[in-house]
Amino acid sequence: MKKIYSIFTLTVILTIFLCFPASAAQINGVIYDETDSLGSPTLTMQDEETLPQLSDTLGIELRVDVLNRINPESMPIDNGWCIYANLNNDKNSSEKLAEAIENAVEPYMVERALNGEDKIMSATALTQDVETMEETASDYIANYQPNENIKNISVEENEITEQNSASMQYVLDISDLLSYKNWEELEQRAEEISKNHNCGIYFALVDDYTLYGDGDVYDVTTQFYNNNLLGMGDKRDGIIVLLSMYERDYAMFVFGKNAQYAFDDYGQLMLEESFLGYFGENDWYSGISRYIDECDKFLTMAENGNPIRQNKLPMFAIAIAVSCFISAIICLVLKRSMKTVYQKAEANEYIASGGLFLTNQYDRYTHTTETRTKIQKNNSSSSSSSKSGGGGSGRSGKF
Repeated sequence: MKKIYSIFTLTVILTIFLCFPASAAQINGVIYDETDSLGSPTLTMQDEETLPQLSDTLGIELRVDVLNRINPESMPIDNGWCIYANLNNDKNSSEKLAEAIENAVEPYMVERALNGEDKIMSATALTQDVETMEETASDYIANYQPNENIKNISVEENEITEQNSASMQYVLDISDLLSYKNWEELEQRAEEISKNHNCGIYFALVDDYTLYGDGDVYDVTTQFYNNNLLGMGDKRDGIIVLLSMYERDYAMFVFGKNAQYAFDDYGQLMLEESFLGYFGENDWYSGISRYIDECDKFLTMAENGNPIRQNKLPMFAIAIAVSCFISAIICLVLKRSMKTVYQKAEANEYIASGGLFLTNQYDRYTHTTETRTKIQKNNSSSSSSSKSGGGGSGRSGKF
């Protein structure tokens, strides 16, 4: 019991209040996050738009509280979360509503998802909890409330559901670097392309990767992919890129036979060069957009039997040129060794011993030869190297 109430500082305890209607001037529907660590575009939209609109439509207040810990004496619970419902008699039974919501959200309230060890997983689970609460409360009120009190509820509810239809499954913006409009566009494109190719395309923006696993940034990215069972199909094919803002660390991870066929080591390098430079300039939207488009291109070419591969001809040409150069040097050395007369460094070396005596000799300075080599500057905004492990392969470095 003690462990349940003090699991990490990010122990997520969902408390849902369905109370009496508030006045029209009051802002209904809030997500209170005492841990201040579960922010995401989807939760922000639910907090600022979806829950308030639905609360006004249903005539009840919908509220979600995420707390560090609670006093078990004042709020007795036995599984780390609880639901409270309080309805007027004309809106039917509070107990039945609480039971309906509890049964609906229970599949998402697992300790592994909400134990504070993986904030991305916790934010995703909380998003699913809120969506499920919205649907269950709407269905309950619509089924039991008198028709004259719920006119137009279906139209307004459909609008809210449509706004919140894109859940955060492909583009994870934990660092809140994207506007909601940009995130929604990227999320929908990534989802569409992933489903078209049956290969998940994921991107994650986090503050500090060390909060999400053990090891370096590549190790954490592989753990995030595998722990959250990302990927599509039986082989869980997919590709993920993770950016950590704290020290500007970067990692790419490719998993699954089909994904690794489309993104081999050379393909990963080419893919990286197409988008990583944007992040060096803090252009997050353009970089992710280019990443998604290039993934679509790579996967399409692989499906057509023409995956992006390194051209071997330049390598052969270089090998031949180097071989010829080495052979030429060897021939020159052999030719030089066959000469009996060599050029001397000083004039008196050409005189036979005892043939001439010089009474005076001197050196005269004529000129100095200076050679300069230009130092090439490295204009690249990123550096990375190939990696393997976690059941797949990838790259990691700085951006």
